[in-house]
Amino acid sequence: MASGHTSRERSRKFRQFGERLTAWRGNREIAVVARLAQRMGAKLSEPTLRGLEYGWTGSPDPIALAVLAAIYDVPQDEMLEALVDARNAAGEAIRIERRPTTAPISIDGHDFGAVPLMKGRIAAGSPLAIDDHESAGALAFSATFLRRWKMPICVRVGPREESMLPVIAPGDVVLLERAGEGRPPDPTGIYAVRVDDGSTLKRVQLIEQDGRAWLALMSENADKRKYGVRMVPVSDGDRWQEYLIGRVVWHGQYV
Repeated sequence: MASGHTSRERSRKFRQFGERLTAWRGNREIAVVARLAQRMGAKLSEPTLRGLEYGWTGSPDPIALAVLAAIYDVPQDEMLEALVDARNAAGEAIRIERRPTTAPISIDGHDFGAVPLMKGRIAAGSPLAIDDHESAGALAFSATFLRRWKMPICVRVGPREESMLPVIAPGDVVLLERAGEGRPPDPTGIYAVRVDDGSTLKRVQLIEQDGRAWLALMSENADKRKYGVRMVPVSDGDRWQEYLIGRVVWHGQYV
Protein backbone atom coordinates (compact mmCIF):
# COMPACT_ATOMS: atom_id res chain seq x y z
CA MET A 1 0.00 0.00 0.00
CA ALA A 2 1.40 3.38 -0.95
CA SER A 3 2.14 5.67 1.97
CA GLY A 4 0.95 9.24 2.10
CA HIS A 5 -1.73 11.53 3.41
CA THR A 6 -5.32 11.61 2.25
CA SER A 7 -6.82 14.92 1.19
CA ARG A 8 -8.93 14.87 4.37
CA GLU A 9 -5.80 14.51 6.54
CA ARG A 10 -4.09 17.28 4.61
CA SER A 11 -7.12 19.51 5.05
CA ARG A 12 -7.08 18.83 8.79
CA LYS A 13 -3.45 19.88 8.99
CA PHE A 14 -4.14 23.07 7.08
CA ARG A 15 -7.11 23.75 9.32
CA GLN A 16 -4.76 23.71 12.30
CA PHE A 17 -2.83 26.56 10.69
CA GLY A 18 -6.15 28.22 9.89
CA GLU A 19 -7.14 28.04 13.53
CA ARG A 20 -3.90 29.81 14.44
CA LEU A 21 -4.74 32.55 11.91
CA THR A 22 -8.22 32.89 13.38
CA ALA A 23 -6.80 33.17 16.89
CA TRP A 24 -4.29 35.81 15.77
CA ARG A 25 -7.09 37.78 14.08
CA GLY A 26 -9.01 37.88 17.36
CA ASN A 27 -12.05 40.15 17.25
CA ARG A 28 -11.01 41.99 14.11
CA GLU A 29 -13.57 41.63 11.32
CA ILE A 30 -12.20 39.46 8.54
CA ALA A 31 -13.45 41.85 5.84
CA VAL A 32 -11.66 44.77 7.53
CA VAL A 33 -8.43 42.76 7.73
CA ALA A 34 -8.66 41.86 4.04
CA ARG A 35 -9.21 45.49 2.99
CA LEU A 36 -6.34 46.69 5.17
CA ALA A 37 -4.04 43.99 3.78
CA GLN A 38 -4.89 45.08 0.24
CA ARG A 39 -4.09 48.72 1.07
CA MET A 40 -0.74 47.52 2.38
CA GLY A 41 0.10 45.84 -0.92
CA ALA A 42 -1.05 42.24 -0.37
CA LYS A 43 -3.15 40.33 -2.90
CA LEU A 44 -5.46 39.00 -0.22
CA SER A 45 -9.21 39.00 -0.77
CA GLU A 46 -11.76 38.19 1.91
CA PRO A 47 -12.56 34.77 0.30
CA THR A 48 -8.84 33.97 0.18
CA LEU A 49 -8.40 34.84 3.85
CA ARG A 50 -11.45 32.74 4.76
CA GLY A 51 -9.96 29.85 2.78
CA LEU A 52 -6.75 30.10 4.78
CA GLU A 53 -8.62 30.21 8.07
CA TYR A 54 -10.84 27.26 7.14
CA GLY A 55 -7.81 25.21 6.12
CA TRP A 56 -8.82 24.85 2.48
CA THR A 57 -5.39 26.02 1.38
CA GLY A 58 -1.94 26.15 2.93
CA SER A 59 -0.33 28.30 0.24
CA PRO A 60 -0.53 31.98 1.19
CA ASP A 61 1.34 34.54 -0.88
CA PRO A 62 4.63 35.52 0.87
CA ILE A 63 3.68 39.21 0.81
CA ALA A 64 0.25 38.40 2.25
CA LEU A 65 1.92 36.44 5.05
CA ALA A 66 4.22 39.38 5.87
CA VAL A 67 1.30 41.81 5.87
CA LEU A 68 -0.85 39.58 8.11
CA ALA A 69 2.05 39.27 10.56
CA ALA A 70 2.25 43.09 10.70
CA ILE A 71 -1.52 43.54 11.13
CA TYR A 72 -1.79 40.88 13.83
CA ASP A 73 1.42 42.00 15.58
CA VAL A 74 2.78 38.45 15.35
CA PRO A 75 6.47 37.78 14.63
CA GLN A 76 6.70 36.68 11.02
CA ASP A 77 8.99 33.80 11.98
CA GLU A 78 6.30 32.47 14.33
CA MET A 79 3.69 32.59 11.56
CA LEU A 80 6.09 30.96 9.11
CA GLU A 81 6.92 28.16 11.53
CA ALA A 82 3.22 27.39 12.06
CA LEU A 83 2.69 27.21 8.31
CA VAL A 84 5.81 25.14 7.69
CA ASP A 85 4.76 22.68 10.40
CA ALA A 86 1.32 22.33 8.82
CA ARG A 87 2.71 21.85 5.32
CA ASN A 88 5.34 19.37 6.43
CA ALA A 89 2.78 17.42 8.45
CA ALA A 90 0.62 17.25 5.32
CA GLY A 91 3.53 15.81 3.38
CA GLU A 92 4.15 18.92 1.30
CA ALA A 93 7.46 20.69 1.12
CA ILE A 94 7.31 24.45 1.44
CA ARG A 95 9.74 27.20 0.64
CA ILE A 96 8.75 30.75 1.49
CA GLU A 97 11.10 33.66 1.20
CA ARG A 98 11.42 35.46 4.51
CA ARG A 99 10.28 39.03 4.04
CA PRO A 100 10.19 42.06 6.29
CA THR A 101 6.98 42.52 8.29
CA THR A 102 6.36 45.74 6.38
CA ALA A 103 4.73 45.21 3.00
CA PRO A 104 7.13 45.79 0.05
CA ILE A 105 6.24 48.39 -2.58
CA SER A 106 8.05 49.34 -5.77
CA ILE A 107 7.74 52.91 -7.07
CA ASP A 108 9.65 53.95 -10.19
CA GLY A 109 12.11 51.13 -9.61
CA HIS A 110 12.80 52.09 -6.00
CA ASP A 111 11.91 49.77 -3.13
CA PHE A 112 9.75 50.98 -0.27
CA GLY A 113 7.94 49.40 2.64
CA ALA A 114 4.44 50.26 3.87
CA VAL A 115 4.24 50.73 7.65
CA PRO A 116 0.77 50.69 9.28
CA LEU A 117 -0.45 54.04 10.65
CA MET A 118 -2.51 53.47 13.80
CA LYS A 119 -5.89 55.11 14.42
CA GLY A 120 -5.03 55.78 18.05
CA ARG A 121 -2.94 58.80 19.00
CA ILE A 122 -0.28 59.44 21.61
CA ALA A 123 -2.24 61.50 24.13
CA ALA A 124 -2.69 61.67 27.89
CA GLY A 125 -5.83 59.94 29.13
CA SER A 126 -6.36 58.20 25.79
CA PRO A 127 -5.08 54.59 25.81
CA LEU A 128 -2.97 53.82 22.76
CA ALA A 129 -4.17 50.36 21.73
CA ILE A 130 -1.34 49.48 19.35
CA ASP A 131 -1.82 45.81 20.16
CA ASP A 132 -5.22 45.94 18.44
CA HIS A 133 -3.70 47.25 15.21
CA GLU A 134 -6.61 49.53 14.40
CA SER A 135 -4.99 50.94 11.29
CA ALA A 136 -5.88 54.19 9.54
CA GLY A 137 -3.77 53.33 6.50
CA ALA A 138 -0.04 53.11 5.91
CA LEU A 139 3.01 55.27 5.20
CA ALA A 140 5.79 54.33 2.79
CA PHE A 141 9.47 54.48 3.76
CA SER A 142 12.65 53.53 1.98
CA ALA A 143 13.28 49.79 2.24
CA THR A 144 16.91 50.52 3.09
CA PHE A 145 15.80 52.64 6.05
CA LEU A 146 13.24 50.09 7.26
CA ARG A 147 15.78 47.25 7.31
CA ARG A 148 17.26 48.90 10.39
CA TRP A 149 14.10 48.18 12.39
CA LYS A 150 12.37 44.97 13.42
CA MET A 151 8.89 46.09 14.56
CA PRO A 152 8.13 49.59 13.18
CA ILE A 153 4.74 51.24 13.56
CA CYS A 154 3.49 54.77 12.80
CA VAL A 155 1.38 56.80 15.25
CA ARG A 156 0.00 60.35 15.20
CA VAL A 157 0.78 62.67 18.13
CA GLY A 158 -2.26 64.08 19.90
CA PRO A 159 -3.26 67.75 19.42
CA ARG A 160 -2.37 68.65 23.04
CA GLU A 161 0.80 66.54 23.41
CA GLU A 162 3.23 69.47 23.78
CA SER A 163 5.76 67.97 26.18
CA MET A 164 8.42 67.43 23.49
CA LEU A 165 8.18 70.83 21.78
CA PRO A 166 10.08 72.07 19.84
CA VAL A 167 11.48 68.66 18.81
CA ILE A 168 8.14 66.92 18.24
CA ALA A 169 4.96 68.94 17.77
CA PRO A 170 1.27 68.07 18.25
CA GLY A 171 -0.08 66.38 15.12
CA ASP A 172 3.33 65.01 14.07
CA VAL A 173 3.66 61.42 12.93
CA VAL A 174 6.25 59.30 14.72
CA LEU A 175 7.76 56.01 13.62
CA LEU A 176 8.20 53.80 16.67
CA GLU A 177 10.58 50.84 16.90
CA ARG A 178 8.92 48.47 19.35
CA ALA A 179 11.64 45.79 19.51
CA GLY A 180 13.55 47.01 22.55
CA GLU A 181 15.07 43.56 23.23
CA GLY A 182 15.21 44.26 26.98
CA ARG A 183 17.83 46.99 26.83
CA PRO A 184 17.40 49.87 29.32
CA PRO A 185 16.06 53.04 27.67
CA ASP A 186 18.63 55.46 26.28
CA PRO A 187 18.16 58.84 28.03
CA THR A 188 19.13 60.60 24.79
CA GLY A 189 16.28 58.92 22.93
CA ILE A 190 12.57 59.71 22.87
CA TYR A 191 10.01 57.05 23.78
CA ALA A 192 6.25 56.60 23.68
CA VAL A 193 5.34 55.69 27.27
CA ARG A 194 2.17 54.25 28.80
CA VAL A 195 1.17 56.36 31.79
CA ASP A 196 -2.05 57.45 33.57
CA ASP A 197 -4.31 55.30 31.38
CA GLY A 198 -2.89 57.09 28.37
CA SER A 199 0.40 57.66 26.62
CA THR A 200 2.99 60.39 26.21
CA LEU A 201 6.33 61.14 24.56
CA LYS A 202 9.32 61.54 26.87
CA ARG A 203 13.01 60.99 27.31
CA VAL A 204 13.33 58.10 29.74
CA GLN A 205 15.91 57.00 32.28
CA LEU A 206 15.62 53.76 34.25
CA ILE A 207 16.52 54.05 37.95
CA GLU A 208 16.90 50.89 40.05
CA GLN A 209 17.65 50.90 43.77
CA ASP A 210 17.04 48.49 46.68
CA GLY A 211 15.00 46.14 44.52
CA ARG A 212 12.72 48.93 43.30
CA ALA A 213 12.56 50.53 39.88
CA TRP A 214 11.41 53.92 38.62
CA LEU A 215 11.21 55.53 35.20
CA ALA A 216 12.32 59.17 35.14
CA LEU A 217 10.25 60.88 32.43
CA MET A 218 11.85 64.04 31.03
CA SER A 219 10.21 66.56 28.71
CA GLU A 220 11.84 68.77 26.10
CA ASN A 221 9.43 71.66 26.62
CA ALA A 222 11.16 74.68 28.21
CA ASP A 223 8.25 75.25 30.60
CA LYS A 224 9.67 73.12 33.43
CA ARG A 225 6.99 74.27 35.89
CA LYS A 226 4.43 72.46 33.74
CA TYR A 227 6.70 69.83 32.24
CA GLY A 228 9.15 68.94 35.00
CA VAL A 229 10.83 65.58 35.54
CA ARG A 230 8.34 62.96 36.70
CA MET A 231 9.23 59.78 38.55
CA VAL A 232 6.96 56.85 37.69
CA PRO A 233 7.31 53.83 40.00
CA VAL A 234 7.23 50.42 38.35
CA SER A 235 4.41 48.56 40.09
CA ASP A 236 5.14 45.30 41.87
CA GLY A 237 4.77 42.41 39.47
CA ASP A 238 5.27 44.62 36.41
CA ARG A 239 8.34 44.92 34.24
CA TRP A 240 9.62 48.36 33.26
CA GLN A 241 9.57 47.22 29.61
CA GLU A 242 5.77 47.08 29.77
CA TYR A 243 5.64 50.86 30.20
CA LEU A 244 7.52 51.56 26.96
CA ILE A 245 5.51 51.37 23.73
CA GLY A 246 8.49 52.05 21.49
CA ARG A 247 11.37 54.36 20.69
CA VAL A 248 10.91 57.22 18.22
CA VAL A 249 13.27 56.64 15.28
CA TRP A 250 11.66 59.12 12.87
CA HIS A 251 9.10 61.89 12.97
CA GLY A 252 7.44 64.07 10.37
CA GLN A 253 4.32 66.15 9.88
CA TYR A 254 1.46 66.69 7.49
CA VAL A 255 1.46 70.10 5.78
